[in-house]
Amino acid sequence: MPSGTAPPRQATHKLILFVLVLLVASCSPSGVNEVMVPMPGDIASRDAAADIIRNRLDAIVVGRTEVSTTEAGLILEVPTGTSEEALDLVLAKGEITMRPVLRAVVDTESAVPGGGTIMAEEDGVSYEVGLPFVDSDDFVDGQVHVLDGRQHDGLLVYPTLTLSGRDAFVVATRTLAGHPPDDPRRQMVIALDDAVFSAPSVAEDVSPEEGLSADSIVLTIEPGPHATAMAHAIASYLRFGPLPVDLRLSE
Repeated sequence: MPSGTAPPRQATHKLILFVLVLLVASCSPSGVNEVMVPMPGDIASRDAAADIIRNRLDAIVVGRTEVSTTEAGLILEVPTGTSEEALDLVLAKGEITMRPVLRAVVDTESAVPGGGTIMAEEDGVSYEVGLPFVDSDDFVDGQVHVLDGRQHDGLLVYPTLTLSGRDAFVVATRTLAGHPPDDPRRQMVIALDDAVFSAPSVAEDVSPEEGLSADSIVLTIEPGPHATAMAHAIASYLRFGPLPVDLRLSE
């Protein structure tokens, strides 16, 4: 959440993943599981996805990992006991965007978008949002920090943006700051794979002439059993970008 913004409503964030995963052999003698990921597309797309997934595995999974490509897709070698949640994070699309809120939506079933996209939080809060003013191409890095030095209190991820991304963020927050207090249009949605990650509001004391610096952006990961994996996954999405294709999940 950018500093200088009001705290967003906290929600438990779950990734809606579309990955088709076939687990082959429960365990090899060496204590390594093989995960086959069927992947359509050309060789270049498979190679690009393999490079991204290698980097994600290094960041998220503890232990030796390998990724190889075949004509049918990818084969991941991960340590026995690697959680399903960790694999979900590795195989998520990993696209992060920032979008202006156009209006709050009470009933998503009857809502008619006014030119935007409807995004819903898990606690029932929904927003109609505009086009991204910052997207995955605008991020170059993400660093994980422990909140107040105590991991059980949560973790923070600090994104680094390109120069053009930084400028776009300042311009967008100037516009948001120009709306009245308590107006939902003072909010932005930070989206992960087209789901609301958070929806902070620009604070009342932020000037519409100045906006917010991109250095104020901080993503907060709530405490939980998978908080560390989630934080490092977010950092890897920011650093290495999203996968070039959607993968589909099947038990």
